[in-house]
Amino acid sequence: MNQNELDSAAESIRDAARHVGSRFRRPDDDWAPMLFAIAADGSVGEVVALPPALMPQRTAAAAAISAILRNRHAAAAGLVVSIWSVKDRAWVDANPGRSFSECPSREEYLNCLVTDGTTDTLWSARIERVSARPPRLAEWEQADEVGGRLLGTLKTALLANAAALN
Repeated sequence: MNQNELDSAAESIRDAARHVGSRFRRPDDDWAPMLFAIAADGSVGEVVALPPALMPQRTAAAAAISAILRNRHAAAAGLVVSIWSVKDRAWVDANPGRSFSECPSREEYLNCLVTDGTTDTLWSARIERVSARPPRLAEWEQADEVGGRLLGTLKTALLANAAALN
């Protein structure tokens, strides 16, 4: 898959995530994790909503994602998931083991991770929550660095899928 196809797929996935948010009506509405199978030509297939409780379970998440991508003969994958970010290192150090959602200075983002197993791209949009209104996304921004557990999970699933197809 070339870079233009991967970029086009990432744009389609970000548009889909924004569309999901445009349908929110309540302040506590949220984006469920969404997995997108991307074909070898860069076309984005169906979206699969993943149970939020699955994501912290690394082994189970990897197995489920791998099976979904294999069944759809995916050449690449996109994953949209909301995260908490805490830039206050002192709070993190003083509160080991506590969820970032408990930090008063936390920020909430929607991440869009797209990979073909070789080339990776990560986009983030801040989730804006204001009193009684439904959440909205700020503008998407491309990250300079891509890494982390979710990327490893997607790459493992894509490698398993490629091995099964060969």
